[in-house]
Order: sequence, then C-alpha cells, then structure tokens
Amino acid sequence: MLSNAERRPGSGNATPPDSVSFPVFTRIRDLVEGLIGPTERGPRSVVSPLWPIAVARVLIGILWLFSLRWKLPPSFDGGSERGLREWLDLMVTHAAFEPYGQIIESVVIPNFTFFAWTVFLTELVVGLSLLLGAWTRVGALIGLALSLNLGIGLLEVPGEWPWSYAMLAMWHGVFFVTGAGRVWGLDGRGRAEKTPVGVASGGTDQSDTVGLEGRPYQENVS
Repeated sequence: MLSNAERRPGSGNATPPDSVSFPVFTRIRDLVEGLIGPTERGPRSVVSPLWPIAVARVLIGILWLFSLRWKLPPSFDGGSERGLREWLDLMVTHAAFEPYGQIIESVVIPNFTFFAWTVFLTELVVGLSLLLGAWTRVGALIGLALSLNLGIGLLEVPGEWPWSYAMLAMWHGVFFVTGAGRVWGLDGRGRAEKTPVGVASGGTDQSDTVGLEGRPYQENVS
C-alpha cells in the first residue's frame, strides 16, 4: 500500500519521488533547451544536438587550410615564418624519441620534395573534408593521425605546447565518432531528403541530434 505522501493530490495514481520538479530548475532547463535544443537522457546514452560540433568541425577545417601558408609548393618555404624544412630540422634536433628523429633525418629529409607534397596534399584534403563536411569520418581519421604525428614530433621543441596537439587529436576523434558532417555538411545532403524522424520541442529536428554512440536520436513510439 502507498502512503498519502506518495500519492498525487486529487489523483489515485502514485507519483514516483524522483519525478518531483522544482519551478526554478524547470525554467533553467527550458531556457537552455531553447538555446541549444533538447537533450534527452536515457539509461545508456546522452543525446545532444550536433550543430555545436559542426561549428567546431568548420573551424578545425579552416585551421588546417590556414596552416598550409608556411608549406606552399613548389618551394615549401614559409617566407617570413618557419618553413616545412625548418620544422623537420627541429624534429631531429629536439626529438623526444630517438627512433622518430632518426626516421626524419634518414628518410624524410633526403626525400624532402616527395614528403613535402604528401604533407601538403594530405592537410589540404583534411581541411576541405572538415570544412565542407564531406567524407568527414575519413578526413577526421586522417586528421587524427596527423595530429598525433605532430604531437610526437614537436613534443620537445622549445616554445611548443604539446597539449594543443592532444586537443587537436581529441577533436578529430569527436568528429569521427559523431559523423560531424551530417549537420551543415555535404554528408548530410542525402539525409536531408528523407523524412525527419521527429521534431522535438522548440522546433529542433531530432535527426540533427546524436547520442554518444554516434547514432541519430529516434524517439521510441509504443
């Protein structure tokens, strides 16, 4: 039997203790959801809108394209800044891991033109992929590898902050897991032609929300 304290006034239905809401918290929640869209919590996942990740994707794409300025072909000279060759020399002089420095010195630098073109084209592809949201998971995976390589090579270079490369790698991991090109990107063009799964409160299309496992949100209908 349920006590009177566990029953809703004026009703015979029991009210679970955890369903009690406070007006102040409810107003704050409604305000936040009105700004960023609804966030649904389930027993196994958290579902959030993808557009903030799409903004980060575009900015990181611009970052990769902007970094090409000091490795432009055919000379790959940075002009008034350090060029690609100077950065490779620093990786050798201040190598955090001796085998890595030896590979740069004995393999990469003697074949500088080939590797310079490879680096330039790879970063160009990653930048365009993230900026346009096209083949985003592929671009994010390649960008993750580039970020880790930069972090290892520049770990002991004076004036460099290694955590910046850790954060760069982290962002690419997020883009890969969430498929960030599905919102504000070419990867989402095919999805936009399909009927949306549903519209959450505040007019947010639930097809533009994603759980931590990377799948779009779908409301269970019994």
